[in-house]
Amino acid sequence: QYPEFDERNRSCEQSLIRNSGALQDSFLIEAYNLKASIEYSRKNFSPAKEIFKLMPQRGEEDLDPVTLHNQALFHLSQNEDDSLKKLSFLLSNPPFPPQTFRNLQILYIKNGYLDVAAEMLSDNAHLKFDLLGQTMSDYFDASIIAYVNPEKAIDEFDALVTNSTSSIRTLRKQRDRALKNNNAEEAQSLYYDIRLEFDFFLAALMSQARLYWEREEFEQVEELLRRYTDLCGEEDEWKINFAHSLFVQQGNKFKESIAFYEPVVSKYRDESILQISPIVLANLCVAYIMNNQNEEAERLITITEKEEEGYNCMKNDDVDYSTTKHHGCIINLVIGTLYCERENFEFGINRICKSLEPLEIKLGPDTWYYAKRCLMALASRLAKHMIIPQRDLLQQIFDFLDDVMKFGKAIVSHVDIDHHHVATKNPEESSSTTISIEALKLKCAFIKLQMI
Repeated sequence: QYPEFDERNRSCEQSLIRNSGALQDSFLIEAYNLKASIEYSRKNFSPAKEIFKLMPQRGEEDLDPVTLHNQALFHLSQNEDDSLKKLSFLLSNPPFPPQTFRNLQILYIKNGYLDVAAEMLSDNAHLKFDLLGQTMSDYFDASIIAYVNPEKAIDEFDALVTNSTSSIRTLRKQRDRALKNNNAEEAQSLYYDIRLEFDFFLAALMSQARLYWEREEFEQVEELLRRYTDLCGEEDEWKINFAHSLFVQQGNKFKESIAFYEPVVSKYRDESILQISPIVLANLCVAYIMNNQNEEAERLITITEKEEEGYNCMKNDDVDYSTTKHHGCIINLVIGTLYCERENFEFGINRICKSLEPLEIKLGPDTWYYAKRCLMALASRLAKHMIIPQRDLLQQIFDFLDDVMKFGKAIVSHVDIDHHHVATKNPEESSSTTISIEALKLKCAFIKLQMI
């Protein structure tokens, strides 16, 4: 009906359109936003993004608040920093979609920006109950309290989980009754109510589990999550976190963790294994190795590296850390870490160094985190005279750190919470330390240890 706004009929030079009376009268923007939002609410994320792409494309300065909000949500996995900035902009420039306040608060808490979340609640107290409601307000309050009083937060999360569990069971009974009475419309409506309540329940449960995790009470995490197997045993998020709680306890728990990692990996293997978090793949490979299933580990690594290579090749000349996948690299880093933890530093460090080749593409905050952990562990044991390293190993470390210093000059080593982004360029704009500086400090430490 509106061929002039159809993206498929437009050339690259005409790819962006300006706001106009004709576009406004067509209501195409509203229709695409609504259709994409429905798919997104049903967790059909790929179809939602595809629908969003069909929307008449405008420059960011021409976007309406609803489109900007949805763009921030739909592109969250690709560029979380950009999504935070867009949601922050909306909150500072009303009117904005009511969900903006809640979604921005969720992102801050998810990423550990608790001081920013507390400040935002304080500055927008007039919006708190109007836009959040009592239950969501209680959840955010508990998340912020956890920073100073974990015990109180655990109790508050427990109360939220208990109440939510009761609500889910009640809603399920109502849905079953509606199905029994052949009331499809009511059953469908209750299905979405259950999904919304369940999403909240899962968020509260994982927040409670996280507090136990941070105190390294891993058995308590396992016990807590196992308690709700009947409610969420089919959820990927529950499976992954339950598997993590088993994996970290090591020993016989490695084998048990495989049973929960595998279904998640198998689910996405045929479609795209790169959709899975690299740490899930890495932990599964380690669990295979510790359970004497080395062939399974190698098979999984091969599948991942092959798909990763194909993905990165599609980037053509636009290849750097931010535009490529690093699943295979992180898997090998975690396996290298495993060998380092078992005092086989020569094999572990060698695997870590090789996994980061080429550094100009694979060196970034995430990959450097795993590499420096192992190097620091080795330095600690050298300082305590617990091991005597081979000369070749030290030379390999020096060569590796020299290369890291070369390629890490413009890469900040960790997420800068105050600025809400990971800086990969112009590090002088941030208070964070660059990877190059950390590598230099590590090299100086190894030189001193060599002299002892």
